[in-house]
Amino acid sequence: MVPEPTKRYEIQVAGRIAPERADWFDGMTLRVTAPSDCGAITVLSGPVADQAALFGILNRIRDLGLRLISVNTSEEGQ
Repeated sequence: MVPEPTKRYEIQVAGRIAPERADWFDGMTLRVTAPSDCGAITVLSGPVADQAALFGILNRIRDLGLRLISVNTSEEGQ
């Protein structure tokens, strides 16, 4: 069985994720933007090992009560 290549994800959620919660997201980088028309958006970006790890991150977003805006992916190194 050939292992899947690591994928890089960018996940956007409505609202702010406090910096002290960054360790909940498996080493992803957190960046908060504040567009004038819709409030704060937190962008999580970084590599995710596999689908199970992705679901773990999405479950944490749900546990924090944040609204998921988008999930985008690319092959690592692109």
